[in-house]
Amino acid sequence: MSTSNLELLRFYRGEIKYQSDLLSSRLSSLLTSQSFLLIAYASAMSGLIGHWKDPFTLVFPPVLAVLGLVLSLQAWPGIRAGYAVIGLWYQKERQLLAGDNNLNEFDYLPAPPETGDEPDEWLHKRSREGALFTRQAPLMFTLAWCYFVALPFVMYSFA
Repeated sequence: MSTSNLELLRFYRGEIKYQSDLLSSRLSSLLTSQSFLLIAYASAMSGLIGHWKDPFTLVFPPVLAVLGLVLSLQAWPGIRAGYAVIGLWYQKERQLLAGDNNLNEFDYLPAPPETGDEPDEWLHKRSREGALFTRQAPLMFTLAWCYFVALPFVMYSFA
């Protein structure tokens, strides 16, 4: 077994771990910021029950909603970029493992199930399924904040 290939495999896996940790940190920051903003928004809106014609209705809650929307939109490219970089490192790792039979004992990819998929296709499908929440969280928050931006105006107009 080539020591340089083993060191290269360790390096690739270290980079995958680093990028995964960075992605996890980005998602954690997004979820934390969104939860604090949602609590503030809900508190502001609940304080306005019965006072929908108050000018405060059209100031504070929409500002919080716009802030949440902006933060969601800013997080989206970072999360997508993180997955792209991790995908590149996985691809390099797979090429290294395929090119050196002595590294087979370090290949953690099991044989694909009876679907007939190639191991790389199977891994890609499973990783996409596992990342569904992370990839879709900014979109879901964006849609929710769009609704929350409009809600005070609707309540103000119907009061």
